[in-house]
Amino acid sequence: MLKRIFRGDSTGAVERESVEYTEMYGCIEKNNWDRTLELLEGVNNNGKIGATTWYVKRHTNGTVWWKLLPIHNACRRNAPPRVIEALLRAHPESIAIVDTHGMLPLHWSLWGCASMELISLLLNADQSGVFIADKYGRLPL
Repeated sequence: MLKRIFRGDSTGAVERESVEYTEMYGCIEKNNWDRTLELLEGVNNNGKIGATTWYVKRHTNGTVWWKLLPIHNACRRNAPPRVIEALLRAHPESIAIVDTHGMLPLHWSLWGCASMELISLLLNADQSGVFIADKYGRLPL
């Protein structure tokens, strides 16, 4: 399923939705950072496809419970900065895309007690995220 995602500005990205773990998402869930990097740096544009695929969890009635891009989950899991850099190379717009809770990668990194190096990397990529509240009104910092 293709969706066009927009934040408050006109930045859009075509996304794919998966209700099953993609290999990349599974690697991130297991903190298998070396394999995640291999997938991101792979041939045939597979890294971009993996980086732009939403993992979606649905309620039994079919409505979306939550959905995350790989960068959201990697930030939540305090991925090494080199993994976040590779995700941003594969999907630069993802730094400014919110999940179903209105959370940016910056929100998730702070929620996941990320390293200062990772937080600095995200802030250097997009400082405007500091001023974006999630759907509960919480700012990341």
